[in-house]
Amino acid sequence: MTRSRASAKAAGTRHETSVAAYLADHVDDRIERRRQTGAKDRGDLSGIRHMGGRIVAECKDYGGRVQVGPWLDETDVERGNDDAMAGFVVAKRRGTTDPGKQIVLMTLADLVALLTGTRPGERSGERLEELEANDSEVVPLALTREVDLDVIAHASGVGGSDQGAELAPRAAVEVERRRLPKAHAAIVPEEARNGS
Repeated sequence: MTRSRASAKAAGTRHETSVAAYLADHVDDRIERRRQTGAKDRGDLSGIRHMGGRIVAECKDYGGRVQVGPWLDETDVERGNDDAMAGFVVAKRRGTTDPGKQIVLMTLADLVALLTGTRPGERSGERLEELEANDSEVVPLALTREVDLDVIAHASGVGGSDQGAELAPRAAVEVERRRLPKAHAAIVPEEARNGS
């Protein structure tokens, strides 16, 4: 039986909803289907983060057919649109609706970004230079366990030591971007993050 446009769209919506629910249950309850955004598509799911960076997810249900190249190309464009560190495709397998048994596709560069927090060829300093060149208010701030959290909390406007303590569990990984005056921004060299 050939799919109609409506049945294909319904199958895609079911697949996206199923994957979003699975990830919300097992990874982070803030993960959900993203509203369609038109020409600047940023992926099918929102709320996926790792090491302080956004992750783009594209869900595909083509009746068991897999189109690796075009799907990875589309995901990379969406990753750029979302300024995400990495992206992946969740392809629906024929014969099973279990979201945990679906196929995940990604490039090796995306895998490296997930494992290390940095895309190959992009160092923290390069990212800072790019943000400064664009005169951005948002500057990435990397923390290690040795950082004085009270100083960071005060600089970011979070507050004193009571609120700084709330940041402690997140200190081992890159903290989400905060709006800071550029004078307070700091990039911890990769060697310091790795403890060398």
